[in-house]
Amino acid sequence: MKIDCLIAWFWAEIMRLRPAPGIRVGRVAAVAEAFEAERGLALMKAILSTDSLNYQPYWELAGHLYKRLNRPALAQSAYSRAIGLSQDAAVRQFLSREVSGISKR
Repeated sequence: MKIDCLIAWFWAEIMRLRPAPGIRVGRVAAVAEAFEAERGLALMKAILSTDSLNYQPYWELAGHLYKRLNRPALAQSAYSRAIGLSQDAAVRQFLSREVSGISKR
């Protein structure tokens, strides 16, 4: 069994015990790495809730997955939402570079 699959299983078990927003997003990231970005995105949409709407890591991961799936408009939108929700200047700067990298494609 691949290590990525074990990590995805681990996150699923943690989520079963404590389904907090950060754990849900961590599970999505692990599934996207272990299997495929499309499967991660499907999980991402399934966990969208009131908690997720203002949760910066949710939108950062959404931007990353859309970027991997070559959906630039959706990636830019998700990254922009993450930038708006971020309190950290370094994170905003990093995400801005991600957005500009998409624009140059």
